[in-house]
Amino acid sequence: MANRLEMAKIKAILTLHQHGWSCRRIGRELGIRHETASKYIQAAGASEPATAPPGSDDPKPATAPPGSEPDPPDGESGSQSDCEPFREQILALLDLGCRLSGSGRI
Repeated sequence: MANRLEMAKIKAILTLHQHGWSCRRIGRELGIRHETASKYIQAAGASEPATAPPGSDDPKPATAPPGSEPDPPDGESGSQSDCEPFREQILALLDLGCRLSGSGRI
């Protein structure tokens, strides 16, 4: 019987790839071979990441026009967490059983 990854790990591979992570980095993070990550990415038909990887030649990230952000719910500040751009990656890793370090807060 062939070895197969759990759906949560496959989803994490695809999510991290969409965020521009290389197969080697995904493999290191998830504890799998980079060839395995590549196989699942190719099987899903995702050959290019949806976002540019960090350090790409894009000089400025896209930003929303001023005033287009919705008002924050009552009791929340208007500032965004530094972790917000990595929400999908964090949630995918938490689904895999990874634990938070430090204070335990995201």
